[in-house]
Amino acid sequence: SPTGELLARFPDGRVIALDKLEVPLSGFEVYPDIVKDQEEERSLLESIEAWPWQPSQSGRWKQDFGPRANFKKQLVKVPEHFQGFPSYAFDLLQRACDRSETLRGFEAVECLLLKYEEERGANHDFHVDDTWLWGERIVGITLGSSSVFTFYEPKSKVAVRVPLPQRSGYLISGRARYDWQHGILCDDIREVRIAITYRELTEELAETDLGKLALERAKHVVAEPPKEEQQQQQH
Repeated sequence: SPTGELLARFPDGRVIALDKLEVPLSGFEVYPDIVKDQEEERSLLESIEAWPWQPSQSGRWKQDFGPRANFKKQLVKVPEHFQGFPSYAFDLLQRACDRSETLRGFEAVECLLLKYEEERGANHDFHVDDTWLWGERIVGITLGSSSVFTFYEPKSKVAVRVPLPQRSGYLISGRARYDWQHGILCDDIREVRIAITYRELTEELAETDLGKLALERAKHVVAEPPKEEQQQQQH
């Protein structure tokens, strides 16, 4: 809307603010132009591609800077190779935090990059990010191409599709975080999309020795891999 309010438009013509739905989709925000232009984006993508990609689920590739978790057993550890985030990650996160009071005091402990390629049918099934590990606020950046977030509320069986413009950021928090599932459909990937996601720990985990160690590591800038390692990347 002209006021910046996010609206849901239904096939029958109804227009309802997201926070006025039967199960409110509140706590979701979009921040246009976190990355200011194509030139800055191109430079950023070059920095990202300096790091090796690892195979992930549903046709995606990943780069993961953060603690490691066994989600089935609900166990988490801080691996020795997690020594910080890439240098570009800090400024991007600060730009998003500057857009919203909700992000005051946000301390990222994970910087996860996912690459979605149209030719591989890459997608992300509907899910709620694990609540035993990750805190209330999740921050994301969309690079490479625009896409669409699909939110799904299983009780009312309502789906809401929200555009994610290229170079924009977003915040998932509140009821959007806990009451709605979210995902990326393969039909909503055009060419290549790079998603950068920042997560915080739950308040309980952040107070543990392991949590404090992970948060301290996340404050550091990790050096880029050697050039010969970059040249060995294949996919």
